[in-house]
Amino acid sequence: MSVPSTSFFEGHQTGAIYIASLTETFLTDWEGVLWFEDWMTDDEREPFVGGEWGLRSSRQRLRPVDGFAAEADMAFFLDGSADPPLLLGDEDRRYQCSRVTDFASYLAFLVAHHGLTAARRRVYEHADGHALPRLTTPAAYWERHGPRSLDVLLEET
Repeated sequence: MSVPSTSFFEGHQTGAIYIASLTETFLTDWEGVLWFEDWMTDDEREPFVGGEWGLRSSRQRLRPVDGFAAEADMAFFLDGSADPPLLLGDEDRRYQCSRVTDFASYLAFLVAHHGLTAARRRVYEHADGHALPRLTTPAAYWERHGPRSLDVLLEET
């Protein structure tokens, strides 16, 4: 296992795209960043992304893929599916207030919005968003509606 590079969560202010390598995303040991062996347990379970998970187990399944800002990132949640959910994490690396999306939709979103951090928050940040249906926005959506239709997008979902 490798450790996260120092640039993974740093240096991205108003907008950036930092898609990590497959190695960094899936083979990095995220202990001490996303989960902590010494105080996180699975004693209490909570609903998260369509299932019920212990705190440590849910955190161990997270794999950051876009470290676009020091205070936020997008991470896969490895739930065993062929198309794992992608979630927005906050400054405390919590992902409960994120709409669930898929990687293809997220890439289309990034292209349409030029990697702007505020646009990510506007589309994906939502209280208990992980419990809402998956937000699927293929490139065709953004081609038809453009980034100015964010309010319409959120009303439709």
